[in-house]
Amino acid sequence: MGIRLKGQTSGYVEIKAPATAADNTLTFPNGNGSSNQVLTTDGSGGLTFAAPQVSTDTTPQLGGNLDVNGNDIVTTSNGDVDLDPNGSGQVVFKGNATRGSGAVKLNCENNSHGILVKGPPHSAGANYTLTLPNDTGTSGQLLTTNGSGVTSWSTVSSGASFEATADGAIANGDPCVVNNDGTVSAVAATSQLYTFGSKAEFSANNVDEISMAYDPKSKKVVLVYRDLSDSNKGKAVLGTVNNTSISWTAASTFEIYQGIHPSIAYDEEHENFVVVYNRQDNLNDQNGAAFVLSVSGSSMTFGTKLLYDSQDTQDVFAVYDPSAKRTVAVWRDNAAGTNNLVCNVLKQSPSGTLTSGSMVTATANNIEDMSAAYDASAEKIVIFGKDGSQSNRGSCIVGDVSGDSVTFGTVTSVTGSDAIEYASTAYDASAKRIVFFMKDEGNNNKPRVHIGLVNGLEITVSTETYLSTTRSNNTTVVYDASVGKCVFFYSDQDESNDGYSISATINAKGLTADTPREFESTYATKLNAIYDSDQKRVVIAYYDTDSDGAAKVIRVEGTSTNLTDTNYIGVADAAYSDSATATIQIASAVDDAQSGLTIGKKYYVQRDGSLKAISDAPSVVAGTAVAATKLIVKG
Repeated sequence: MGIRLKGQTSGYVEIKAPATAADNTLTFPNGNGSSNQVLTTDGSGGLTFAAPQVSTDTTPQLGGNLDVNGNDIVTTSNGDVDLDPNGSGQVVFKGNATRGSGAVKLNCENNSHGILVKGPPHSAGANYTLTLPNDTGTSGQLLTTNGSGVTSWSTVSSGASFEATADGAIANGDPCVVNNDGTVSAVAATSQLYTFGSKAEFSANNVDEISMAYDPKSKKVVLVYRDLSDSNKGKAVLGTVNNTSISWTAASTFEIYQGIHPSIAYDEEHENFVVVYNRQDNLNDQNGAAFVLSVSGSSMTFGTKLLYDSQDTQDVFAVYDPSAKRTVAVWRDNAAGTNNLVCNVLKQSPSGTLTSGSMVTATANNIEDMSAAYDASAEKIVIFGKDGSQSNRGSCIVGDVSGDSVTFGTVTSVTGSDAIEYASTAYDASAKRIVFFMKDEGNNNKPRVHIGLVNGLEITVSTETYLSTTRSNNTTVVYDASVGKCVFFYSDQDESNDGYSISATINAKGLTADTPREFESTYATKLNAIYDSDQKRVVIAYYDTDSDGAAKVIRVEGTSTNLTDTNYIGVADAAYSDSATATIQIASAVDDAQSGLTIGKKYYVQRDGSLKAISDAPSVVAGTAVAATKLIVKG
């Protein structure tokens, strides 16, 4: 049975009682209710209008996507919103083509700003897990990963650091060097005695005008010379130093005509050599010539010759200027009898081709028997020789290389009015001075030394010091960086030109010389010396009484150090045993294991590994003190 309610024009709605229902009474509410409300029962027949309620189903399921229609999912009474996927399920924040990768936005309390945490793009193909640490760490720590996604808190380093295997024990705060094999060692000094190696012949012929340079890349000594027994040809040999011995390759000819006054300089920029000489061909034409010499293993390659002067070049000498990255050829211009001291700047291309600038006249003085050195402190070249225009006195001149030209100062007398011969010069890096060495013809041929301090294009020269009261002949000088001394070599005329050497410490007031030592007991002339920076040995080459070219290796007495101009790496962060993995604080790090420092002062690493506010040899800056115990490391 039911009630049928007809429409105004057609149709009806019928309300029927259930077929088996008991007696029930439904009481309808007063009024029409509100929009979207539903009619609900109180279970006793009372009907009211109310907002729709969520199902009370304890395990409700969606039949499709839930659209919140711009509304929020909220709780009351400070309740949490929990997302709890079943089993191994995960809460996934999907991405799409519009917003990109899945992301979570963390808003501010006003919901006007937010930080977006976003996943990597699809192109990364990334699937990984980051596991957070199980605590909050301590103040200042950083969150780091083990490389497999497990993170942990790590103490912040005081600056950049470098890890390497320790070669020898290292104390906390020790200045350290990096070795050739990649290990690190504490800076240290050791005492060594004067030792001579055995004589090693590089030529069985009569040789002259020997010139040497060292190649730190191939670790070879390169020696060029004029072979008097073979039509004055220019030749070259390679030498390998091993402790106090040296072995030589067979000679290679770089000039089939006459290679006169050959001189060699190492080009640091291109890691090869430039050789200059006077080339005299079979037509008796004389030219200033130069070429690049490259070393590979135990072989040499000679580049294309550049003729930089078509006139008669005499007393040719090569000096490399690392600040200008140029080799300077210096010579006496014998054309038309002018004998001016002139030079030409040689520029090397990456392919090894040499080009020359314009010839520059340093002075109209007739400077003979010359040598030259680069002053690293002043960044100038210094030329020294016998001044034929001034009664053969010793004279020098300072040059500033810029681009493909040189600007010179004025000629300065080194020896006053005293005549000299066999002029040689070297730069002492510990004293930051130029050292002049010569035979003093004005004072019974004694071996004479002067010290020069360069200032701009001028030079101040000290009074003379004599290394011996005996008469000398040939002279040459070289700086030994391992002991911070200059080593002087000369032939002793009073002992049939036996070869002698003397090491000396140079300072602002002059020098302190050690005991003279004989390196050749028969005969040694035409001397030339070089320093092997890897073996830390001096090599002296000469012409001996057996009418051949020979050489010896010398270990100079003094305090040797493993510190060089370039191998200082930083300061040890802790104490490490031999072969342990050491952490070295490098440039910009702050080391806190020092003591007694003066705030604001620059400190230098000393040869023995200590720190002082004055430089040593080599001059290596350790860093700047910011506290009595703290040093900002300088790399």
